[in-house]
Amino acid sequence: MRWCGAAETAKKALAAVRIEVTESAGSVRVVTRTPRNGESFLDMLFGDNIDHNVDYQVSVPARTKLTVDDTNGDVSITAVSGEFNLETTNGRIELTGCSQVDAETTNGRIRAELSSVTGPLAWRRPTAA
Repeated sequence: MRWCGAAETAKKALAAVRIEVTESAGSVRVVTRTPRNGESFLDMLFGDNIDHNVDYQVSVPARTKLTVDDTNGDVSITAVSGEFNLETTNGRIELTGCSQVDAETTNGRIRAELSSVTGPLAWRRPTAA
C-alpha cells in the first residue's frame, strides 16, 4: 500500500481493507473491498491519497472450471485445463497450457498459449468508435 500523507491515515486505510471469502456448492468467491479515496480531483492531489493493491495466488486442481471477473489487475493462469470465463478491465490476461477459454479485456491485452484447440477459434478486435 502506498500513500501520500500521514502514516496514521495509511494504517487506518489498511485496517479498512476487507477480503471476503465465500464457499458454496463447489465454488469459492473472493471479493476485495477497499476504502474509498477522496471524491474530487483536488482530494487526490492535496488530500491523503492511498493506492491499494492486493495480489492473489490461487492453486486449483488441474481440471477446474474458472470464472474470474477483475478490475484494475492482471490475470495469469498456467497449466489448468477446464472451462474458463475470464474478464478484466484495465488488466492483462495471460494463459499458458490452457484450453476451453472465453476471455475478454477492456484496456488490456490477452496472450494465450493454448494446450489444444478442438473447436472454433474466434478472435475479435473491437472497432474504433
